[in-house]
Amino acid sequence: MFLDFHQTTQKISSVIGKKVSYTDIPAQVMREGLLASGLPVASAESMLVYFSAVKNGKMFAPTSAVEDILGRPPRSFDEWARDNAAALKGVA
Repeated sequence: MFLDFHQTTQKISSVIGKKVSYTDIPAQVMREGLLASGLPVASAESMLVYFSAVKNGKMFAPTSAVEDILGRPPRSFDEWARDNAAALKGVA
């Protein structure tokens, strides 16, 4: 199942018991921030392409790659969030 940024922050909020929100940052502002933090241009551009795809609902359909490589089914985002709630509380 594909989740957008608002859905993931809602799920994180639910598991940590604290409101987390998503703020859309214009691509140029994000690019400038990434480059200012020392990220190489190619990495910054790659992240911008990814974030644009998520924001515009253009992600690829799920595949069997995780299970093929790891030999187990992938975890859901809900499972991941629950398993990482303590760490997420520290940054929220």
